[in-house]
Amino acid sequence: MKIPTCSAIFRFGLVAWFFASTASVAGSLTVSPVRIDLSVAQRSVALTVQNDGDQPAVVQTELMSWSQAENADRLEPTNDLIASPPIFTIAPGASQIVRVALRRAPDSANETPYRILINEVPGPPQPGFTGAQFALKISLPIFVAATAATSPRVQWSAVRGANGGVDLALVNAGAKHIQVQR
Repeated sequence: MKIPTCSAIFRFGLVAWFFASTASVAGSLTVSPVRIDLSVAQRSVALTVQNDGDQPAVVQTELMSWSQAENADRLEPTNDLIASPPIFTIAPGASQIVRVALRRAPDSANETPYRILINEVPGPPQPGFTGAQFALKISLPIFVAATAATSPRVQWSAVRGANGGVDLALVNAGAKHIQVQR
């Protein structure tokens, strides 16, 4: 992963701080936890999706393999994981447990990253509604630990930028992700 500037690190830190709590709130849905770790020892996890709104919410999950190239996320549909139920309706004030499970053996040498997309499916507009409707999409990371011991291998570099600032880069050539907190 390459972080191009100090301001990018600040933005990343601000976003990380926002998501550091145990739940993420967007629209009328609350999701907890906001990060999933799977391994040989823990092949499944329960995710809670709660509807804090005053209307029923139809929700659909998608499971994606996740990679990064040229500072961009790449998501591809995967069958390595399963979410149950994949589509559900949550009544106002109610919650739904979604089980996320690994369908294959973890990689022996590398941690494998995925994402679960939790999509709110917009219903028909209320009579007389003339505004815009927005569909909520929450994307949560899933990390599947390798069966062998792995670790990140981090290299930092800093270069004086053209605007007088410092361009800071972080490259992780290891077999496990790293979470920058400071």
